[in-house]
Order: sequence, then structure tokens, then C-alpha cells
Amino acid sequence: MDGETDFNPYAPPRAATLIEESSPSAVRRAHIGHETSVKAVGGLYALLGGLLLLPVFIGMLETLTRASRGNDFGMLGLIMLTGAGILVLGASVRRLKPWARIAMAVVSGLLAAVTLLSVVFPLLYVYLLWLMLSAKGRMVFSPAYQQIIELTPDVRPRTSVITWMLFCLVMLFVLAVLLIPAFRR
Repeated sequence: MDGETDFNPYAPPRAATLIEESSPSAVRRAHIGHETSVKAVGGLYALLGGLLLLPVFIGMLETLTRASRGNDFGMLGLIMLTGAGILVLGASVRRLKPWARIAMAVVSGLLAAVTLLSVVFPLLYVYLLWLMLSAKGRMVFSPAYQQIIELTPDVRPRTSVITWMLFCLVMLFVLAVLLIPAFRR
């Protein structure tokens, strides 16, 4: 009878632990895929922010060398602020700063709402929201995980051969897009 009184069918379910072993190495290995995805997104955002800044500087140089119109600087300033914000956000996500998780979630949520008419982009932003707001995302951005990273420098993500091949193809495409106009002259 005593065993029956220990079981309470109305009690809330007990949460399953994410990781059976709690050593820093085991925690890092359990979250390394999520950490890599988050850092990749941060790198892409930083790259996008940097690419947004390039035309701004070119536009400012063009505007300064010719008779400037008043509205050129306003638009260039807006694009520059957007590019700088995206660059800082991407770099902060890549460094796993805790405040960047919430900022990236807000930006991803807004962009998902803005791009609802297309199919691919809302799915991408929903994935980013999941990366930032899931349990593993909270763990990866936590100060405890920062200490785990410091304690386990030997645990590194492994990049697959397919990923390297896709990266090389994208870089070749970017080089082709940049170099083809130069050879047409």
C-alpha cells in the first residue's frame, strides 16, 4: 500500500534532463551542433551587415565628389545605420552574447512577419526563432555555457566535406558575379 501512495496521477510530469552526464565535455558535445548553427547565423548576419556598408561608402564618396543633393545623405545614413546594426548584431550572436539572443529573435520575428507572402523566407526566420528561443538556444547563450566553452577548448565542431564543397561553390559564384562585369569592358 505504501508504494501506491507514492504515485500521484495528478502530479505534473517530471522534466526529462537534456543530458544524462553533466560533465562540461558532455554538455558541450550535446550542444555543439546548436552552437555551430547559431554562430553560422551570426556570421551570415555580420557578412550581410558588412556588405550593406560597402555601397554606402561608395555612395558617400560619389555624393561628396559631385554636387550633392540633400536627400542622398539621408538615405545613405539610413542604410549605414541598418548595415552597422546588422553587423553588430551578427558579431554579437557569433560571440554568443546573451542580449543578442533576444535581439535576434525580435529581428527574426519581425522579418518573418514582413515576408509572409513568400514561402522560403518565413520558414528561414522561424528556424532562426527556434535557434534563439529553444532550450538549447537558451543554454548556448547562458553564462554557464560560456564557462563550459572556456573549460573545453578541445571540443570543436567538425565541418562536413559537403559543407566545404557548398562553401567553395558559393565563393566561386560570388567571384564570378564580381569578375564577369570587369571582363566585359
